[in-house]
Amino acid sequence: MNNITILSDSPQTTRDIGFKIGLALRGGEIICLLGELGAGKTCLSQGIINGVCNRKDYPRSPTFSIINPHTGRFPIYHIDLYRLEKRADIFETGVEELINSKETLLIEWAEKIAYLDIPDRIEVTIDDLGEEKREIKVSGAPAHIEEIFREMEL
Repeated sequence: MNNITILSDSPQTTRDIGFKIGLALRGGEIICLLGELGAGKTCLSQGIINGVCNRKDYPRSPTFSIINPHTGRFPIYHIDLYRLEKRADIFETGVEELINSKETLLIEWAEKIAYLDIPDRIEVTIDDLGEEKREIKVSGAPAHIEEIFREMEL
């Protein structure tokens, strides 16, 4: 897959993009979210979780619990690595085991596990363009996900 770029003009649009992604997931995907603090990773995550779990609320980011499991068409684990600094801290959470488990994972601050070889990951980078505008760049998506992104591409 080539890189795909999508623009969002609000947090709700970012959630809507995530919702479409969540509907397209089949289970077993690993989605790595990258971006600065406040870029929109949590908004996108909320939409993805809602798409998988047929929800309409705003699931909280697991900033303190690190991992929040959600049940929908299949289990999806929302992981937030923001507070973890060392590899040992990440290892203690069980994230590495989850990566090898074939479960669906949604990982915020995935740059903190760049040292892990995660084949077939979907990498999503969100850049803050000012005000509420965001540029969402996607790479590594399988064909069934890529089609969703192509419909939204610039």
